[in-house]
Amino acid sequence: MRTTFLTCIFASSLVLALNLKAEEISNSLGMKLVFISPGKFLMGSPECEPGREAQEVQHEVELTKGFYLGTHEVTVGQFKQFVADTKFQTDGERDGKGAYGINEAGKIEEMHAKFTWKGPGFEQTDEHPVVDVSWQDAKAFCAWLSQKEKKTYRLPTEAEWEHACRAGAKTAFAHSDDSEGLAENGNGADATARAKYPGWSIGIKGKDGYVFTAPVGQFKANAFGLYDMHGNVWEWCEDWYEPNSYPKEKQIDPTGPATGKAKVQRGGGWSSDSKRLRSAARVGRDQSAYRGCYLGLRVVLEKSPAEILKESGATQNISAGGRRGDEATIKLVEMVADGKFPGITDPADLWTEFNMHSNRHVLALTAYCNVATMYGASPIGLKPDFSQVTYGGGGKGPGIQSMEGITDEQRAILQKLAWDMVSKYPYAGIAKFEAPQPLKQGEKTAPVPAARATVVPEALKGWKATQDLPAETVVTDYNAYIEKLPKAERPGVSDVKYYVDDMGRSAVAVLVNVGGTQSTHLLIYDKQNKRTGLTKFSMGN
Repeated sequence: MRTTFLTCIFASSLVLALNLKAEEISNSLGMKLVFISPGKFLMGSPECEPGREAQEVQHEVELTKGFYLGTHEVTVGQFKQFVADTKFQTDGERDGKGAYGINEAGKIEEMHAKFTWKGPGFEQTDEHPVVDVSWQDAKAFCAWLSQKEKKTYRLPTEAEWEHACRAGAKTAFAHSDDSEGLAENGNGADATARAKYPGWSIGIKGKDGYVFTAPVGQFKANAFGLYDMHGNVWEWCEDWYEPNSYPKEKQIDPTGPATGKAKVQRGGGWSSDSKRLRSAARVGRDQSAYRGCYLGLRVVLEKSPAEILKESGATQNISAGGRRGDEATIKLVEMVADGKFPGITDPADLWTEFNMHSNRHVLALTAYCNVATMYGASPIGLKPDFSQVTYGGGGKGPGIQSMEGITDEQRAILQKLAWDMVSKYPYAGIAKFEAPQPLKQGEKTAPVPAARATVVPEALKGWKATQDLPAETVVTDYNAYIEKLPKAERPGVSDVKYYVDDMGRSAVAVLVNVGGTQSTHLLIYDKQNKRTGLTKFSMGN
């Protein structure tokens, strides 16, 4: 008997929703970082925006990868830990030229050796943002933190920064178009500073309560949970700065010009006029020679290959086989990264131009997980014929790989990996329910032959039905699904099985026959959240 397996169709579409309940983590420095989901936004500013510069050409940007971004700007205390650990000297300390600072009269002086990150001319505690650091200094901090944490830290790209700053807003500031709202949302030039230094003339009419830098997190966070994106200190970005370099066309994961003479700064600082604090405002400064007492940094933490897989939405699937399959795929990524999977050395090779789930090895692994889940038996030793496998839309989607070409050695590893993941999760129970009526004779889609109607494996016979199963809700939902299909596409249903996993989630497995092709639909019921969803995979014999 030849058996063909078609893996679950798990979409890895981008997460475009806002971070309304963003994931927050902390590292060994006590630095908090919030996860910024992939998404699309309009970068730059509309021509009608007050304070706009011509270089802010508005264009669509799509970010395809999520990342963690510091909730706050890097603080003096965190930079102190870096210096203590490495004996690092900033560019200003090494070349003896110092940095920009402010004198007693409130004037920002030219660079001088007396001004450094340790003393910019005004009082700073460990909770204030570090200033007077060059782009090179900022990169050195990221390199040290990466080594310390065994993860990849860097500065944000300019596009990542603006996406995070806007937090879904299309207005001049994340809170609104009203610059006076900065009194509660950001630290810039204001009446507080003018009261101390009457010679200052710029800034909003309101008072934000700070003349110089404020301890991080003193103002309202934006919708992504980020503080001080407007003002306090300018923030270095990864990109080279080139005036008037924005294209009009849509950009995907842009990283700026290939070369340049200056690096991008964003966000504005405590001494900046409101137009400089807009989400779209940008300037460029020399990467080593420029060290401002209103200039600091915020860090990005990149996701590992395994975390990127989770981010894709794959782990949101709540079917038993799907959830195990995603865990197995994460393990596969780690095996490749560690050089323990034959024939593949780079985790990036597990992605196609379409998505990860169209890679042949991932498809096969998930198919094995589904078989193990449905039948409660190990797939080890199976020799499926993948030559006729199709994947969503008849296998004609972009980047879909044939599962032919998987070696015997690779197949054995994938099968063991699938069983290792699936077998460690015992199920709460299984029950059978009355299925929707099969189609009548004469309709275009015939019911499944009686000989193939029973697919309950021996390993599951005798199991007791779990109590408190939401059977009526699930079966009703499935009937409603069938009723919405055109008659010619309605499946003939021969058997319905109910699965409940160890996390209180459950799935109805329904063996059906559509157009002569046997397939299994999984109707998912999330008991905790009262939600349903539908996915399917096919098994022909």
